Amino acid sequence: MKNFNKVAAIAVAAGLLTGSGLAADINVPADFSTIQAAIDDAGTVDTDRILVDASSYSANEAVTIDKNLTLLSQNGKATITGTSLDSGVTVQAADVTIENFTISGAGFHGISIESGGALAITDCNVDGNGTSGSGGGSGLHQTDIGAATLDLTIANSTFSGNSHRGWTFDSPGTISIDASGVTIDGNTNEGVLLGKPGGLSVDFLLTNCDITNNGGAGMVDFFGTGTITGGSISTNVGHGLFLDDNASGPAARDYTIDGVTIMGNGDHGVIRFAAGNFIVQNCTIDGNGRGFAFNNAYGPISVTMTGGSVSDNATVGFQPDGGAGNLTANVTGTEFHGNGEMGLGIFGQGNYTFTNCSIQNNSTEGIARLFNDNGTSTILNLNGCTVESNQKVGILVIGMPIDVTLTDTSVSYNNVAGDSEGNILFDGDGVRNLVAERSTFVQGNGTKDNIALVGAGTHDFTNCLLDDGASSGGLKVVNIASADLIGNAEATLTHCTLVGSGETDEAAVTAEVFEGALNPASVTMRNCIVAGWDIGLNAVNGTNANASIDSDYNVLYCNSNTIGSGVSSGANDKLGQDPLFVTDSSGPGTGDFHLQAGSPAIDAGDTLGVTDDLDGAVRPSGSAPDMGAYEYGAVAGVTQWSLY
Repeated sequence: MKNFNKVAAIAVAAGLLTGSGLAADINVPADFSTIQAAIDDAGTVDTDRILVDASSYSANEAVTIDKNLTLLSQNGKATITGTSLDSGVTVQAADVTIENFTISGAGFHGISIESGGALAITDCNVDGNGTSGSGGGSGLHQTDIGAATLDLTIANSTFSGNSHRGWTFDSPGTISIDASGVTIDGNTNEGVLLGKPGGLSVDFLLTNCDITNNGGAGMVDFFGTGTITGGSISTNVGHGLFLDDNASGPAARDYTIDGVTIMGNGDHGVIRFAAGNFIVQNCTIDGNGRGFAFNNAYGPISVTMTGGSVSDNATVGFQPDGGAGNLTANVTGTEFHGNGEMGLGIFGQGNYTFTNCSIQNNSTEGIARLFNDNGTSTILNLNGCTVESNQKVGILVIGMPIDVTLTDTSVSYNNVAGDSEGNILFDGDGVRNLVAERSTFVQGNGTKDNIALVGAGTHDFTNCLLDDGASSGGLKVVNIASADLIGNAEATLTHCTLVGSGETDEAAVTAEVFEGALNPASVTMRNCIVAGWDIGLNAVNGTNANASIDSDYNVLYCNSNTIGSGVSSGANDKLGQDPLFVTDSSGPGTGDFHLQAGSPAIDAGDTLGVTDDLDGAVRPSGSAPDMGAYEYGAVAGVTQWSLY
């Protein structure tokens, strides 16, 4: 029978009357032998609490809650087993709390939600359900609640070892989920499914939840939008986090994942098809079958990624892929290391900016296959990044058209395997443009070119260092444009330093036109230093078009053939004069190519409007700018007149 205490008396004074009686505590098994008998009793009314003594409760029952009640286990976790054909607990009321139970061994679902309203699940273990094999088997399952709204709060609970999923939400309804400290582990299929029908809308906040070791994906979401903070989505057989979409879903959905560890999943760590904004902050997406991929098949996607890592995945680390609409990614301070294929594999049209990112030690290319065949431009910007020590090419570009901009970036020591091109390769027909400013390219291995720009395009290098300590060429600009893709191959080098190893027949700069190409290849050089090469500048003509190099205001200090055929040397070039570097190169990355006092490059350049050098120091520091990438005597951020 009910125990009326001081709390009940206060409720009387406050007018908290519900149904036919007062809010009260009902004890199981002291007052009723089963939970269901306590619920069904006519004297049990909304806001009552059913207190189950775990030390003496032993009923084998399925429980249906059709009143607004609190169900609380005391003296440990009481176990609700359900029956072979029922769920352990079925919720049919609008305001229910379930606290401190084990719900295990039910033939169907652990908890089945059949109404809207508010449901709180706290300190429960909902494990090992779905024993009948009759099509149920989720730890938590939502049925069709129509136009109703469900506010679901889950804390410090487990949903593990169920024969289907941990959570299943796949029927119409409007649902808000706030979960914290939840473990969803070892279920036979997906850990979480936010389902696929029309009429379902889910907004979620998951805080410090672990979704692990499930037999399918960790979490599959077709209709949700929300935030995941902390916790892990790891070691699931399929994808870690799969944000999918279909034709009946919302037009765009926004997500944030912050501080989440996504590791060891069998397929993608994260894959997204759903349109909308995606914020990824300080997440570890490592050691998965594939890393982080997104595809705009359902509309534009904008990704903002900060910190964290996408590393040691078995294939591609980061992979945007093209469909209808646009892709945009802004990535800052993220590591892409040690992936089994390329660090960044960018396919299709989009606009991608990477700032202060590290792309290193990947098993094929650092950045590869920027492929686009739909006639619209792909844009790649690298600011303050390192693309280094990848097994093959640092940046491989195939397809058209693409614009690549490198600022304060190092693309160096790539082609570790020694069997491919060096740091940058643009390959094939098509128009591809490269702009590099205050960037460094150290060729550490192999016999091919440091930078090979093959195909039509316009390229500009300012304040750049090409250090070829390996047995290779420096910069090669090649036009292969055929009749259906006609365009010039053009490059301009301003205030660059190109240092070679002296390998026989290797040139610092080559302009070349392939046989059959219809348009020329040309290079313009101003205020540069070329030193340590067997050949300085070289041009190779084709049958239908010529190659040329226009040189003036440069120091050219090479072994044998400083000026090759097709090269125009200007009146202000300094031929055969040692530029007097602080330290000459004895191998890749060993030289210091700042200038010593007395260098012929000091104050000898043309005034071209370049106001800084490779270090970011102000030009000019003397009466005129220096030749080469470094300004002698310059101080970063200090102009000549600011010293007085």
